[in-house]
Amino acid sequence: MAIDGFSHENPPQPGITIPWGQFSTVELFSDGYPGQPSGATIADWEALIDAANREDPRRLGRFAAVKGVIPGGSHDDRSLIIVRHWARPRI
Repeated sequence: MAIDGFSHENPPQPGITIPWGQFSTVELFSDGYPGQPSGATIADWEALIDAANREDPRRLGRFAAVKGVIPGGSHDDRSLIIVRHWARPRI
């Protein structure tokens, strides 16, 4: 299920429901990431941050955002959870 944080509905409504068995990886990420990488590893996500920092460190172009890169640090806080081989709960 995907939740649209920009939904005008209160509360936000699910965007997509995917039946069990039709996915193998679930990725939950915060808006500190400037997009979604093609892969599903932490290295893929961090490579996306590195590319964005090189291409648009002030976050005024392709990766426009409120916070830019600060010396010695990242542009924004970020969170990532990757779950693989998620099995249907046995009830």
